[in-house]
Amino acid sequence: MKFSIKELSLLGVMTALTVVVQFTFGMIAMLFTAVPGVPNLIIGFFSGSVLYIALRKLPKTGSLTIMSSVYGLIFVLISGRTFNFIGLLIGGLAGDLFSKFGRGYNNHGLTLLSLVIFRGIASIVSSILPFIIGVTQSETATAYVIFGIIGTIIGTFFGAIFGKKIFTKLKKAGVAKEINYGTAEI
Repeated sequence: MKFSIKELSLLGVMTALTVVVQFTFGMIAMLFTAVPGVPNLIIGFFSGSVLYIALRKLPKTGSLTIMSSVYGLIFVLISGRTFNFIGLLIGGLAGDLFSKFGRGYNNHGLTLLSLVIFRGIASIVSSILPFIIGVTQSETATAYVIFGIIGTIIGTFFGAIFGKKIFTKLKKAGVAKEINYGTAEI
């Protein structure tokens, strides 16, 4: 699908916002590392909210892939973790494909499920690296990875629901408008 300069700019801004939100709440979430899955739940909730708003604001197939690819590249530059980039890319593609086979991001339920698929796959693929290099041979570390994946999925689910509430308020405020075919106008 083709994107205009205005749409790509919006995706860039929303990706930057996602990066800032995820890193900000990621730092806060690190206070809760003793409880498996809680940091992932917190990060998933807040980034899921921003991603939901972005996808409803620009409900085109490919939006999630572009955002996740750019975010993945930023993450690789900051952390050097290529598995996270691969996970974000595969997750973005899977979320976009899921929405394409439905009615797209015009539908709340499909947008929510696309985000859960995206974050779930990204979390699973990103968690493969510790298993490959043998870091998580203990049951405690394995539990942290499993609870981290579950926390990400649950946090993203509820974050998308929260994002829907924010998007509804933005529509009422006139920041986002529904147009005749049910998508949000930029």
